[in-house]
Amino acid sequence: MVSFVSTEMVGTITIMMMMIFSLAYAISSSLSTDEGKALGSTGWWNNSASHYCTWEASLKSPYSIQTKNWIPLSLANLTKLEYLILSNNRLNGSIPPEFGKMKNLILLYLSYNNLTGGISSSLGNLTNLTYLMKHLISLRLGYNHLNGAIPSSLGNLTNLTYLSLHRNNISSFILLEIGKMKSLISLGLSYNHFNGVIPSSIGNLTHLTSLTLQSNQISGFIPTEIGNLVKLSTLDIIHNLLSRKIPLQLVNLEEIQYFNLSYNNLSGTVPHSILYNYISISIDLSHNPFEDQSRAPRQPLDYNIRH
Repeated sequence: MVSFVSTEMVGTITIMMMMIFSLAYAISSSLSTDEGKALGSTGWWNNSASHYCTWEASLKSPYSIQTKNWIPLSLANLTKLEYLILSNNRLNGSIPPEFGKMKNLILLYLSYNNLTGGISSSLGNLTNLTYLMKHLISLRLGYNHLNGAIPSSLGNLTNLTYLSLHRNNISSFILLEIGKMKSLISLGLSYNHFNGVIPSSIGNLTHLTSLTLQSNQISGFIPTEIGNLVKLSTLDIIHNLLSRKIPLQLVNLEEIQYFNLSYNNLSGTVPHSILYNYISISIDLSHNPFEDQSRAPRQPLDYNIRH
């Protein structure tokens, strides 16, 4: 049996291995640094081998921390911190707005917790956020219970390349400011309560390879500007309220491998050019009220995507 490992997962594993290899140095020297003292004040310091997660400060010396059930505000005093990974820690409470002071952060992972409340507008101050191995910028807040709207200040993260908000309770429009984040490679907003339309500014994200908007309440039509996303390999807008015709411009997606617009209210006829060009990819246009249902293909959807 062949198992597939994504590039993203490889990068994350590599980062974690780098942190582990330098852990011995951290235990012997970190408490003498300003960062170590600040971390000690949070009550999270634990110099044993048992820990939930690791993070790395500006001097590349990681600390082992054992989490409480909330994120202490004093953690924001680590103003030289570059890498903060708190995923899979069963954390409760909200994301402290004080995180906006940690302007040296280049990686922030808070996914797979029980965080609630809104996304603080102060996160828009973290303009250095980057994902180490490929100089990607990465903000992962998926798999929590975050609600409210996405703050427009996130549009300030113009170097952001990876944004994951999957599986939260976010209910708002998709930001018009999303078009300012022109470095985005992956945008994941699936399994939320996004409503309104897909903004035409999304056509500015010409480096995007993955766009997943599955299981929201997005309405209106598919903007023709999506045809500008010529590097897109995954387009998943299943289970929404999209209507009108599929724009002919989508035939420009020459790199597409997974194309799913099923379970919407799309109408008219399926463009012949889409049927012809996408015959060899995973495509699903079923469960839409097209005029000719025989032209709403459903090819095997065997493309591995993690929401």
